[in-house]
Amino acid sequence: MKSINIAAASDIGRVRRANEDCYEVWQPSADTACVIVADGMGGHKGGQLASRSAISHVRKCLEKQGVFSMDGDLVPKALETCIISANEKVFLKSLEETELVGMGTTMVLCVIREGRLYAANVGDSRLYLVRNGIAEQITKDHSVVQELLDAGSITYDQMKQHPQKHVITRAIGSERSIAADTFSRRLTAGDTIIVCSDGLTNLVSDQELAAETVNYTDVKDNVTHLIALANERGGSDNITAAVIRL
Repeated sequence: MKSINIAAASDIGRVRRANEDCYEVWQPSADTACVIVADGMGGHKGGQLASRSAISHVRKCLEKQGVFSMDGDLVPKALETCIISANEKVFLKSLEETELVGMGTTMVLCVIREGRLYAANVGDSRLYLVRNGIAEQITKDHSVVQELLDAGSITYDQMKQHPQKHVITRAIGSERSIAADTFSRRLTAGDTIIVCSDGLTNLVSDQELAAETVNYTDVKDNVTHLIALANERGGSDNITAAVIRL
């Protein structure tokens, strides 16, 4: 596989007083990479602490496990193990101070190696694979509206307007134990991967995400314009996006 091009950025948006999102880009070689996005919750101090500490812990855990050199079949389990470990760390930290009670964070991460995408998520931050002008949501939200959609109670179009669209059912640090979903896909040249917080996807549709990867072939321009588009539409939340192009 040829070199992977990555750009990422995070923006406070136009409403929030602090940025509780956090991201990490880790590219040990031209054709391998790891990207992590976390969206903290629990107030200014709690949300920022949760997202930043969770990402730091997961990266160290993945490095320790040797995620880029282990057998590929073992990568999904490694991602899950590191998320579970981060959950314990954040949960225990939340018990130390009254103002940290209830803090937590979503997380979505991916590892790219040997022409394959490995991903994991908790919460409603997402990962998309854009191929041939179509954006496929690889991760699945852990949210009330996703459960309603799965039950057939609402349609996909109704999800964005639902009064409970911001209520998530799973987050790192919110409970003592947690489960993470994992995914794997074979990649091809020309694929684009978007890793983002809901501050982007609440305001920019899947179809628009795909279109922007065509309109902006430079990954930095792509990220800049996606964030600007969300801000133009109100910037109601922190906005974080990473674009990975093969």
